[in-house]
Amino acid sequence: MPELPDVERARKLLHERCVGRKITRVCAADDSIVFVGVGKADIEAQLLGRKVVGSGRRGKQFWLLLSGGLSLLMHFGMTGEVHIQGETLSHYRKIEVDVGETWPPQYTKLELEFNHMRVAYTDPRRLGRIRTFLGDASESPMVAKLGFDPVLDPPSPEDFARAVMRRKTPIKALLLNQEFSAGVGNWIADEVLFQSQIHPAHFANA
Repeated sequence: MPELPDVERARKLLHERCVGRKITRVCAADDSIVFVGVGKADIEAQLLGRKVVGSGRRGKQFWLLLSGGLSLLMHFGMTGEVHIQGETLSHYRKIEVDVGETWPPQYTKLELEFNHMRVAYTDPRRLGRIRTFLGDASESPMVAKLGFDPVLDPPSPEDFARAVMRRKTPIKALLLNQEFSAGVGNWIADEVLFQSQIHPAHFANA
C-alpha cells in the first residue's frame, strides 16, 4: 500500500510538472468503482480545458486545484500510482505497473495530456478513488473528516498525549484511524511503536 511519503511524492511531482499548464486531452476509464459520483463522459468534460493552478494533500488524500474552482481529488488505495510519460520514477517499494515504453500504461484509469506532456493514474486492484469537488478540496467530505496530518500540522507532544489518553483502544488501531491521524499506515505506525518500545496492542489510555 502506498504510504504517506509516496502520496506526498506524487503530489509534489504533479505540482512541479502540471501547475500553470492547461489540460488539452482527457481519457478516463469506464470504471464506476474508481470514479466516485462521476462517469467517464462527465469527468472528461469537467477536466478538459482547465488549467492546473495548485495542489494539496491531507493524509493520503491529494488533489489538483483547477481553474474555475474545481478540485480533482485522488486516493491511491492499495496499488494506485502516478506516472509521467518518459520519466522513470524512484520507489522504495515494488510497484505493480511496468510502464516501459508502452503508453498509456496498463491499468490506466485517468490520463491527462498537457500539450506534449502526459500523466497517467494507474490502479491494478481498483481500490483507489478519483472524484471531483467544486470548491476548496479541504472542505470536501473526504478531507474535512480527517484528523491531524503528521507532516502538515502535527500536534504538540502535550496535545498528542491528551488526545491519546482520551481513547480506550489499542494504540496501533488509534494511529491507523484516519480521523485521528491522517495518513498514518501500517509502515509508519509499526515504526513509531517500535522506536517507542510500545506494543501495538497496548491500550492508548493505559
